[in-house]
Amino acid sequence: MSIPIGKDQFMLMPSVEAKILQSLNIHKHEDILVVGSGTGYLSSCLSLLANKVHSIEIDEELVERSKVNIKQECIKNNLIIEKKYNFILFNFKFF
Repeated sequence: MSIPIGKDQFMLMPSVEAKILQSLNIHKHEDILVVGSGTGYLSSCLSLLANKVHSIEIDEELVERSKVNIKQECIKNNLIIEKKYNFILFNFKFF
């Protein structure tokens, strides 16, 4: 089940996001990029575990909601960017 956040977009249930966070085994020295930050909930949780979190969101209203949520939680290492890209290329290897 997912939670509607507006404009036909949804976020995962917090219990599912918690399982994702646990499975990632994030360390404090790591930097993270989140594509599709939604309300900022997951990126805020990530910022408690990681060094830095940068989040990209294409919806201006969700960017503003994310920024408000992050500010309310006094999170300093999370940057939300509103940006629309034509392509996103992932070029990496798994370790």
